[in-house]
Amino acid sequence: MWPIICIVLGVILGIVGTIVSFILIVPDKRRNGLNKFFKFLHDLFNFKFLTLEKIMQAFYIFSTLFVIVYGFFYLFTFVEDFRGNVSWVGWVGLLMILFGPILIRLAYEMLMMFIILVKNTNQINNKLGTSYAEDNNQAAAPMTQQTYAAPEAQPYVAPMAQPQAAPVQTNGWFCTQCGFQNSDMSAFCNNCGKAK
Repeated sequence: MWPIICIVLGVILGIVGTIVSFILIVPDKRRNGLNKFFKFLHDLFNFKFLTLEKIMQAFYIFSTLFVIVYGFFYLFTFVEDFRGNVSWVGWVGLLMILFGPILIRLAYEMLMMFIILVKNTNQINNKLGTSYAEDNNQAAAPMTQQTYAAPEAQPYVAPMAQPQAAPVQTNGWFCTQCGFQNSDMSAFCNNCGKAK
């Protein structure tokens, strides 16, 4: 009977704690008024930092050291088959020492790429001052709540006069040798020097 009472009390206190947290700790507008511990809880509940990253780093160091130590002791392992022949299987330990840390590192980096992607996205959102919840609230707001300002009246500006092309000179004479058009006042071609 006592375990059932513990479960019921745990559920009730968990619900009450969740409601209190959502009212007093989780909202962004309340963060500045919180003390250091509750700011930590605010950042924890809003996923401002990832605890999984530190856990993965500790797991990586532990598993790498475990494989190396286990492989070292496996170097001194001998196995006896059903005929009574004893054979050395330390080569398995040697392979564990050589390739175990590499395989663990590759697996760790694959997991960390996803964690770093989420972390960088959170940092970008923090620098921009937006969050996932704010973006969803803005996207879900109905169009009728948005107000649109009328465009400001612009003063009338008269169009600028377009520059006119220079008139083409139609008078003058054309040189019979090179075809260059010369003015009437020139007695010789300005291009090849032939007399008019």
